[in-house]
Amino acid sequence: MKNFLAVLLLFSACATQPLGQSMTAKMERLWGEIGYSGYTPPSVSAISRTEMQAMRGPFVVATYQCNGRAIYINADQSVDDDWLSGIIVHELVHHKQCLDGKLSSGVDMCRIEVEAYTAQIAWLRKLAQERGFLLGTNVNNHAAHVERYMLKHFSKCL
Repeated sequence: MKNFLAVLLLFSACATQPLGQSMTAKMERLWGEIGYSGYTPPSVSAISRTEMQAMRGPFVVATYQCNGRAIYINADQSVDDDWLSGIIVHELVHHKQCLDGKLSSGVDMCRIEVEAYTAQIAWLRKLAQERGFLLGTNVNNHAAHVERYMLKHFSKCL
């Protein structure tokens, strides 16, 4: 877990550039921790808020692009590490979906997003459980927020 937090600190320190071999090694550890160690992890780059806005919109923290096998993270995002870790897990699920051929044109994005949000919620709940009742409360709140969002926007395919 400490290694993962170090990964998150590196994300916010590098703007508009690949995050290097050390980042790749740390991403591979997270990749394995969520159970995808048999696959190749994506590349990861931090981009400016302006670049993210042009790519996906003004409020997006991270995004995945299947054609480049890359995760892009808003370098100046202002969310805490736990929230960001959940978002990264969400994007890692999209990478696995891409590798499995599930992100082709015409795919049902509702089911794709539900799978990613479900993993994100499970990750946040795992963090909360590891921290116990008092320390895990904020992370549990993050998980509940993501679950409410998923139910509101993707309930038609649950």
